[in-house]
Amino acid sequence: MTALEDVRRDYRAAFVGYLPRRHEAPLHNGYELGRAAVANGVSLLDLVQVHHEILLEVLEQSPREDLAQIATAASEFLNEVLATYDMTQRGYRPNADLPSRSRVVSARAGRLSGVVGAICSGSQKHCAPPVGASDIRQGALGQENTAKWG
Repeated sequence: MTALEDVRRDYRAAFVGYLPRRHEAPLHNGYELGRAAVANGVSLLDLVQVHHEILLEVLEQSPREDLAQIATAASEFLNEVLATYDMTQRGYRPNADLPSRSRVVSARAGRLSGVVGAICSGSQKHCAPPVGASDIRQGALGQENTAKWG
């Protein structure tokens, strides 16, 4: 049996178990199913296709008056199943942006340094000398400055 066939079997059982009462335990089973799917390399598109197939099976066997509740429950369940995929994507996305964020932080540090320098220009007694963004990046605040100003 392939990973996708396992997912299909487990998804059907978990989803059908969630529908009658929409309790937390079967919803948690959906979350765990999503975690296992990520761990086993099942693609997001394959998982959504499995959801769609099983939802259609359930809808075909359901009375018309239950369709709205089933659709709502299906959405809740799918969100739970996909939570791990979402967390994985969010964990990856910020790291791809590190170089541009580093430039923003450096620019802000440079502006802050200028502001501190302007504030302290008349009072050397209580203020550290201005530090530029390049000094911060290169770790120019050595032990002597830390001891003197820290």
